[in-house]
Amino acid sequence: MVGRSQRPWDFSGLTDAGNMKKSLLMMVLVSLVLAGCTTRYQVRMNNGTTFTTKGRPRFDAKRNLWFYTDANGQTNAISGLRVAEIAPAERHPSTSTFQATPPR
Repeated sequence: MVGRSQRPWDFSGLTDAGNMKKSLLMMVLVSLVLAGCTTRYQVRMNNGTTFTTKGRPRFDAKRNLWFYTDANGQTNAISGLRVAEIAPAERHPSTSTFQATPPR
């Protein structure tokens, strides 16, 4: 007879309330870590145009190129001479048109 510890398909031990809470907590933590891994960056060019990258751009000093991943997931390269600034993008840009008026 096969012992309980030798049956990898037996999930009866996970029905305990303590084990369920631990499993749920672990799944939540893993999803939070994976969701916050990609930071977006704003790249401003010398001519004033800007674009957003997925993840931090990498610089290759030998070739003087910046490598970045665009919104479609494709890797692109741009000359280091054309880049004026690279900065983290705002997470929640203030696009509200609400204007507060002082009370009368």
